[in-house]
Amino acid sequence: MPVKETDPEHRRRLAEIAAKYADEEREAAEEEIRERDERDRASSVYSVRLPPATYDAVREAAERAHLTPSALIRQWVSERVSAHDDGDLAAAVASLRRDVERLAKLARPA
Repeated sequence: MPVKETDPEHRRRLAEIAAKYADEEREAAEEEIRERDERDRASSVYSVRLPPATYDAVREAAERAHLTPSALIRQWVSERVSAHDDGDLAAAVASLRRDVERLAKLARPA
């Protein structure tokens, strides 16, 4: 015997299924958020080989900036990644500001 859509039992079962589906979707979304937050907190480690002259230049630049070489390299990488976001006006302005500051330092008399 076919079930009628107006049957109260049919509607109750559909409501139960919809509620279960909504709960599962909510739980999946919450899990996805937790996983993303965990990934965002975690840091990845990359080993990079540098020629001695480059290593010395990084170390000296870090000393001048009162940073560790690792912190300076993270800063440079973050800036470079941000610079590739062509649609971000704030990143473009920050990049321009860094370039102006670098040029001002180069233009100062020794």
